[in-house]
Amino acid sequence: MLVAGAVGLLVAMLALAPSVARATVNVEKQRPEDLEGLGGALELAGSATVGNVDAIVVEGEGRLYWTRAQHHVLLFGDGAFGSERSVLAGPPPPGPLVGAVFQWQNAASLFVGYGRDLSDSWRAEAQATIGFDRFLLLQRRTTVGPGVRWEAWDRERTDAHLGVGAILEQELSNGAYIVGEDPDRTRLRGSSYASLGWTPADTFSTLATVYVQPVLVDPSDLRLLVELDMSAPLTERVSVGLELEARLDTDPPRTVPGVPALARWNGRLQQTLELSF
Repeated sequence: MLVAGAVGLLVAMLALAPSVARATVNVEKQRPEDLEGLGGALELAGSATVGNVDAIVVEGEGRLYWTRAQHHVLLFGDGAFGSERSVLAGPPPPGPLVGAVFQWQNAASLFVGYGRDLSDSWRAEAQATIGFDRFLLLQRRTTVGPGVRWEAWDRERTDAHLGVGAILEQELSNGAYIVGEDPDRTRLRGSSYASLGWTPADTFSTLATVYVQPVLVDPSDLRLLVELDMSAPLTERVSVGLELEARLDTDPPRTVPGVPALARWNGRLQQTLELSF
């Protein structure tokens, strides 16, 4: 029943929520522990963001994973709905997040990935994403690419991983707000990441992750993600978490006159409640 419910949630997020297509997806925090078979999780979260948009957002997420021998499959989707400062309203006067200068928006994405162990510490991977983010004037974003992951450290309480790969991305922005040459952009990016997990006690764990994704022909066009995730179990299957996130996009799409420019830096604070199965 729980597996069927998770599949239904993933489908509903795509069908009903014009959904959050973040420029860089943190796959590291979605990976399951080294468990055999089929499993997953459902998550409900609330977050506050600053940067491109000042918003209060409610998010939902579902993920499924399947592991057998050296094969690993991961599928997850997320959707968000919230109130943001209107990009057309200019600087707002003091007031509530649902006042006249705020607008309701939504976003969503779907990720699928496959990995095959080459040895005890090396894994070859391939992944793809599709989604959109109306908070960022993004109508569609798709990516596909291969990579390799190395387990650099694995001890009882700590682990560390490094990864490198390539991403072919295509982004289609809202042409009414983005200048003519920028709405449709296709770029080949390199992608590298490092993650460090620490479990100081059975009741608390942390994961720090850094992603760096430059355009290969123009490294000054760079995306950076720094994220710290903290989690504490309430029961065997229910846990609460806190996430701190900072993102940098050195070359966001340029907006038309009269529409505020998209910010390079974005920050987010998120509280989560997760049910695993």
